[in-house]
Amino acid sequence: MGSYTPTPEHENLMNRHFDRVDETSEVIWKILEKSLNKFYARNDGNLSKHMEVFISKRRNHKRLLRPYMARLAFEMCGGKNWEDYAPVWAAMEMFNISTYQSNICFDDKVNLQHASTSQSNQFISSMLAMSIANELIHDSNISGSAKLQAIQLLSECNKKVYLGQYADINNLSISRFLEKEGTFDKKSFSKAYIERCRNIGGSTFEVTAIGGIISGGENDKVEKIRKLFNSIGAVLQIINDLADYIPSREYFASTETVRPYTNSYGDLRMGRLTFPTYMLLSDNNCSAKAVRVYRQWEVLAPAHTELEELTRILRNHLKIRGKTESFIRRHLWSEIEDMLATLNCTLSDSQINDLSFFRKLVFGSWLLRSFSKE
Repeated sequence: MGSYTPTPEHENLMNRHFDRVDETSEVIWKILEKSLNKFYARNDGNLSKHMEVFISKRRNHKRLLRPYMARLAFEMCGGKNWEDYAPVWAAMEMFNISTYQSNICFDDKVNLQHASTSQSNQFISSMLAMSIANELIHDSNISGSAKLQAIQLLSECNKKVYLGQYADINNLSISRFLEKEGTFDKKSFSKAYIERCRNIGGSTFEVTAIGGIISGGENDKVEKIRKLFNSIGAVLQIINDLADYIPSREYFASTETVRPYTNSYGDLRMGRLTFPTYMLLSDNNCSAKAVRVYRQWEVLAPAHTELEELTRILRNHLKIRGKTESFIRRHLWSEIEDMLATLNCTLSDSQINDLSFFRKLVFGSWLLRSFSKE
């Protein structure tokens, strides 16, 4: 199967999808702003400047995918009047925000990008964002048993995120790979890496199956939605890891494709063994250069030309777009297609179309397209 090329029909589907995401996001942002203002008013006013470091970035982004997925799960299980449960969908975004706030600490982005705060205050902000997520569910109008199940699922997914972060920092590291500490053949790496992606990225999507719980969906159907959404989140995490090798504006003003945010090459700098980095280090023609650039960071940031060369090697020599798509299809996408086929027989045509969007979101991603061979 070749790379995905959008058709006019698919473009219309994507537009419909984004219209629904925007509709959901507009409602959710009002709840988030109200909850945050209430939180700031009840506590130290200076907290806001630390909490807002990442929240302001989300506010600029506007579109909130996870609350929409919670709404989608709710409707897939027969739920009506999704706006009545919007505070719970808002909790999904606060959970997502909390994971990003802790992640910028683990990746040492605070010291690089945010002089107005500190690593300690960002980690505190992460814990407080998680508490707001819990409060939103606790104070919602859902029934007692569904509320308990929702809080339990949120807690379970939060745990998975940090198990994934632990593996990211301690197990899947460039240093362990180079020192041959552990088993890093392709099969072993793939298994460990996918588990890490399921935990870090997949869990923030899996939690949105809360929508199915609230609607009173059958346990079997809710479980299938959990697994499906986890797999979709894991796939998006893999693509996000590839985006680390797209130069940011501050690195390369002349580069045709740039990221709209900073910290390019951050995973390499921090020694994280992601899929593109593994491919660089496993190739006999590229590994020495990649190791040299990685080691250079121990003394001084590498020259931008050296970093840019790694991106070109990935794009042109390793053909990383095709390898990433093949990796996704081999390890995750067939499972996603099977789960979609199982669920489709219980869904309306519009709900099937909503789910089919995710194939376009993945294989039509501008992040993947940016790694097409020059």
